[in-house]
Amino acid sequence: MDSCTLRHRLVLTNRQGFHMRPCGAFAEAAARFQYQVTVSRPGRQVNGKSILDLMLLNAPQGTELTVEVEGTDAKEALEALRAVLDRVVQGEFEEKDE
Repeated sequence: MDSCTLRHRLVLTNRQGFHMRPCGAFAEAAARFQYQVTVSRPGRQVNGKSILDLMLLNAPQGTELTVEVEGTDAKEALEALRAVLDRVVQGEFEEKDE
């Protein structure tokens, strides 16, 4: 099977941006596949399988992220990562105000 590269762009609209919990969920999902993944914002690109790198991306609300997946299972992998990002944007990882 041939390798391919796929990209997905989104703007973080959730209040807390890409913080520890969503970074962990994203890195965990990324680790399930045999491919390379990078996450970038203007001026910075990191390894999408590393929770530390993702946290150092410093991506608050309003940041445009680009996810790039390269490998034989890129389509399946990107779908799984988009599902995590959809949960982030919907605020699923947000701390609840008391």
